[in-house]
Amino acid sequence: MMKDSCSVCRELTSIIDEIDIHECDPHSVHMKIVGILKDYAHALYLGKVEVTEYISPNVFFPLGDRREFKSEYSPVDIDDESNAIIFEMDELIHTVCTFKIYPEIGHEWTDDEKTSVMRVSKLIAIIISRSEYLAYLDKVEYLDVMTGLLNSSGMRRTGITLQDKQVIDKYVGAWVNLKSFKYINKKHGPRVGDQILRYVGLKFSKLVESMEGTNYVSRFGGDNFFFLVLRENAPKVLESISDLEYNLEIFGEKTVIKIPMRAGLYDNVSGASMAEIIAGTNFALDVARERSLDIVWFDKEMGEKIMHSKRMVVEFPAAMEKGDIIPYYQPKVTTDGRELCGAEALVRWKQGDKVLPPIAFLPAIEREGSVRELDLYMLEQVCKDMRDWIDRGIEPVRTSVNYSRVNLSNPKLVEQTIDIIKKYGIDSKYIEIEITETVDNEDGDILAEFMSKMRDNDVKISMDDFGTGYSSLYLFKDRTFDVVKIDKSFVDNITKDLPKDKIVLNNMIRMLKELDVEITAEGVESEEQIDFLKACGCQVIQGYIFDKPLPHDEFEQRLINRKY
Repeated sequence: MMKDSCSVCRELTSIIDEIDIHECDPHSVHMKIVGILKDYAHALYLGKVEVTEYISPNVFFPLGDRREFKSEYSPVDIDDESNAIIFEMDELIHTVCTFKIYPEIGHEWTDDEKTSVMRVSKLIAIIISRSEYLAYLDKVEYLDVMTGLLNSSGMRRTGITLQDKQVIDKYVGAWVNLKSFKYINKKHGPRVGDQILRYVGLKFSKLVESMEGTNYVSRFGGDNFFFLVLRENAPKVLESISDLEYNLEIFGEKTVIKIPMRAGLYDNVSGASMAEIIAGTNFALDVARERSLDIVWFDKEMGEKIMHSKRMVVEFPAAMEKGDIIPYYQPKVTTDGRELCGAEALVRWKQGDKVLPPIAFLPAIEREGSVRELDLYMLEQVCKDMRDWIDRGIEPVRTSVNYSRVNLSNPKLVEQTIDIIKKYGIDSKYIEIEITETVDNEDGDILAEFMSKMRDNDVKISMDDFGTGYSSLYLFKDRTFDVVKIDKSFVDNITKDLPKDKIVLNNMIRMLKELDVEITAEGVESEEQIDFLKACGCQVIQGYIFDKPLPHDEFEQRLINRKY
């Protein structure tokens, strides 16, 4: 046995020099080490090595793992552990290694020999561990670091592999969304929100682990999870989306947080591609939201709607270029004097003799992302119409153009907006930018900056659908809109025998007047509604009682004759 440190170092160097430091398969590395040690085993009196790795739960192994590496070089007496070397090594990240090393039969190691063997063993563990972490790094591109599940790229790659193996028709896809996650995140903060995402991810990971066959789960970002499971396992997924409960403790007080979910599912009996499965589950999830359901399966009717949506998305850019996307104008009328005082520009798609309403194409455009271009396009069409009216001696009215929430993240939005207004020489008093109230409080800073810069350019900002979300008053606490549009749902209840609703509406209008905000009530359809709104102090009305959205030429006549 080589006892001096120089000999031991030569042994270690031999092992290091013969192993590829870029190797990322731990089992392959172990086999190479076994081969190398065969040449030195007798010199070390080495009989058998057993290494057990215990990997604690981490981002790469959400449920943890256990691995065994064994190598035999000569007969050993496994019943006699008195001269075996048994020790643990816990210096490795997330991993504890337990070693059990036996000498050849008939040999009893000296203390110096034991030291040399332990050094060699630790080096082996470090080399294997290094290969494992190289394997981890190889996975990072396809891993969700929050939960340790596959990310969307990893799931798509998995699906494509199943396609190539021609077994994807045995699978069901399920897109699962946490229904109340935004509320939880706002109430308890993002740290608790992250804890809940990890908790749900761990539950789903355990669920997939318990299923028969090969099944997969991933996190698609935010509070969205995606399953790809064998058809017979689909019922287990449906069971899992019943309300989970998370036990939270804050300053010693325990709180139970319910985590309700909804899911859109796609049974891939037709052998559709992974992209089609994902699109189908997402569409089914949208239907579940619209219908306030927890579970919706994709069906043929949805398939036809998806094909329609795809066609709309493909044809939309060309339609904008040809000028087939046009504004219709819905007049706004004063309650005092009943005179035209403004308008809202609403998008329409002209297809031959037909004119498509927004519901026929806008949801598809919003999902695909072209709504960013649409917002600025609509502003330009409005400015172009105004320029024409002004040049012909017809004074326009202040017209609101809708801006999507997603457009607020565009850092050049203010600059692009002002450039369009200046391009046509339009006085900014004629332009109003309308933002839906569903703009999230998380976008508050972006919204505040946008509003400030638009005001610097004398462009008014209005809030659409006021009162439909719990964020209404919060938005007004730190930001003041120039105009507020009261949602139609409040106006509808004026004609019903609902005293509380009238009290709420009356006080809402009074509060807005005290804040010096212009008020427009939308969806007005009866004289009774007009009388009530006027008595409450509402200055402007928009609704079918006066006009539906009008095409350019009909609205032009309203500009010429403004009295109703």
